[in-house]
Amino acid sequence: MARLLLSSGQVQVIASGFVAIKPRQETRPSPKVYLPEKFQVRTKELEDGRVIDIDTEADIEVRRQRLLVEIKQTKPNVDVEGNAALERNIEIIKQLQAKVVDKMSTPEGHVEAPVKNHKPVSKAKRRKMIKQELQKSAQAEDGLYYQRRMW
Repeated sequence: MARLLLSSGQVQVIASGFVAIKPRQETRPSPKVYLPEKFQVRTKELEDGRVIDIDTEADIEVRRQRLLVEIKQTKPNVDVEGNAALERNIEIIKQLQAKVVDKMSTPEGHVEAPVKNHKPVSKAKRRKMIKQELQKSAQAEDGLYYQRRMW
């Protein structure tokens, strides 16, 4: 029997041939998805090769309900009292908006609110006033979820 001396390259080619022919791992089967019957479409193939959907009684009933449309005659709403109420509501809204604008333009108790006899304040007094304002805003009635310490 003759002995052959194989190089490492030849051994690699032979080994890769065995691996390519017989894979080591078995392939996984494809996953089967469960689909309830109400979502499955029933089809039938005709002799000429066309595929048609087979409707169930429930599908036919749903289509009938979609086709039922009720038509009613409507009359335009000409209501004198309604117009008067609408005008009153518009006036009330305008008054409320004016009040909001007034409150926003002149803040009460604000440090920098305009004062008639404005006297210069010392730096220490100003710092104290700012600290008090920050403490007051931190103690607000409405709940603050997160607020960094301001003093």
